[in-house]
Amino acid sequence: MKSVALRILSGTMLLAWLFLPAGCSTTETRKQERPEAFSQLTKEQQTAVMKGRIVEGMSEDAVYIALGNPLRKVKGHLDGKDTVSWIYGRLETYNYPAYHYSNRRLSDGTIVVTPEYFPQTDAYVRDSFVVYFVNGKVTGWQQL
Repeated sequence: MKSVALRILSGTMLLAWLFLPAGCSTTETRKQERPEAFSQLTKEQQTAVMKGRIVEGMSEDAVYIALGNPLRKVKGHLDGKDTVSWIYGRLETYNYPAYHYSNRRLSDGTIVVTPEYFPQTDAYVRDSFVVYFVNGKVTGWQQL
């Protein structure tokens, strides 16, 4: 029973650790990090950014303020133009069954094997959204 509680605690700590960096950044805090970039946006873009949305023509700074840091940035070349793709992700968890077997010796020397069931939880980051840039401006996006 101790091992089940320990595994649940360690799984909870893992999830807290993964969410901690993301929980500290909001559109408001990112706007305060880059006030000059935010002030140069059009009113339409400012409204979209504060709602966590993007529109075509936005700068990389505007997308950062709206969505935060991507998981990764990928350079490419499309239709004769150099492109940059910002890929965002989401944390997904899944459960799978697991058994722990404990052995116990009875007074008559017989060994009894007792299975204990406890589900395991694991987490991974899955790509979920990509923003495409050409010359530092948003040209499109796609939900994955």
